[in-house]
Amino acid sequence: MGVWPLVYSAVIFTDGRGQKISAWLFATASFGVGAFALLPYLFLRETNQKFVGQKNVLLKLLDSRLTGIILTVTAAILVAYGVQGGDWVDFIQQWHTNRFIHVMSLDFCLLSLLFPALLVDDMARRNWNNLQIFWL
Repeated sequence: MGVWPLVYSAVIFTDGRGQKISAWLFATASFGVGAFALLPYLFLRETNQKFVGQKNVLLKLLDSRLTGIILTVTAAILVAYGVQGGDWVDFIQQWHTNRFIHVMSLDFCLLSLLFPALLVDDMARRNWNNLQIFWL
């Protein structure tokens, strides 16, 4: 679950530059409570397709191609490990009986479903006008 908050941070810190509300609080809180911290930001934010100002060291690090590659490879390894080495029968049983597993699973799904809300503006800031990349 640490990969999704890092992915969101890479987009939200850049997006937050042009917002009336500060993004850092929501992005930081997402490491502890996941999508529940990001929901207010996503609801209150306005479309922001331009980046204003200079990128500081943190923004340069989060926006770097290397960070994107590392997060993609890490996510792929974790998904492959979960699909191949996971005990799906035990997961389903735990999902029904353990609230923590239940909430974390729903949080993961919610983070996955909400990401396109930020991705369209991020693609516009990067001048990526090909919607096929978005759907991929």
